[in-house]
Amino acid sequence: MAEAVNFLIENEVSEAQFYERAAVFTTHEIQDIFKRRSRFEYLLRRRRVDASCYTNYIKFEQNLIELLRIREAHRGHGSALVHAVCHSFISKVVVLYRRALRETKGNVGLWLRFATFCYQHGNRRLLSRVITQALQMNPSCAGLWAFAAFWEYTSQGDVSAARRFFLRGLRNCSHGKVLWHEYFRLEVSHAMSLAARCKLLGLTILDLPRAEQANGAAERVLNVASLRHPDDVVFQLYFVAIALGMSESTSNVVNRVEEIIASRIPDTGKWRTFHREKCLSRVNMNASF
Repeated sequence: MAEAVNFLIENEVSEAQFYERAAVFTTHEIQDIFKRRSRFEYLLRRRRVDASCYTNYIKFEQNLIELLRIREAHRGHGSALVHAVCHSFISKVVVLYRRALRETKGNVGLWLRFATFCYQHGNRRLLSRVITQALQMNPSCAGLWAFAAFWEYTSQGDVSAARRFFLRGLRNCSHGKVLWHEYFRLEVSHAMSLAARCKLLGLTILDLPRAEQANGAAERVLNVASLRHPDDVVFQLYFVAIALGMSESTSNVVNRVEEIIASRIPDTGKWRTFHREKCLSRVNMNASF
């Protein structure tokens, strides 16, 4: 084990010289970085490795990235060497995530952190591969399907791809109620976006058929979801809370949602009064992506 760790550290001597040329770390700091890395590598080569060993190592490397960026901002300019050092740290984190996930493929939280890291650093191609692999390993995880769908919508602007992710997720997670809520959130958000575009262009809803389709899509999601879970009152009222929590301009959406729920649940008014504030606070606490 010691030989393997020493061999790995010795191969990074050129990297240490690279850090020194970039003049972003002192000699003492560079020595400390490699001592810490050596300690982490020893921990990762034990027979039984806890996931926290990987997460602590990753956190250490991410802190180095943040420190490097703070120092670069303080200087007011960044050289090509500094950018190269930052890229080497990012590559190191990617390698660590891959090593960790080879041993803990079912760790959904780690997959999500890896995907978030790729998203934050603008590596869209790698993020796409990470999401694909995560879904292959954990097809029954509703959170991963929702993450993939909203990434397609917010980053790629592809609502059709986002809908496909939700539909595939609902097929794999037939009892995943959170997916229905997030699917509805997507459709309401898309309808609001199209309505805002109409207003900016001086158009009406009738002038933009896609806006009608978007509103209709949200209603269809609600209809199917309420039919799948007809006896779950809180589940259905949560759709009202989602619409309330997104924007004041969705009052027509809220009214339509309440009409649909009222047609399926007796004494909905009594439940609505009790659950509106409760559901709304829950939406705010669990804000989605």
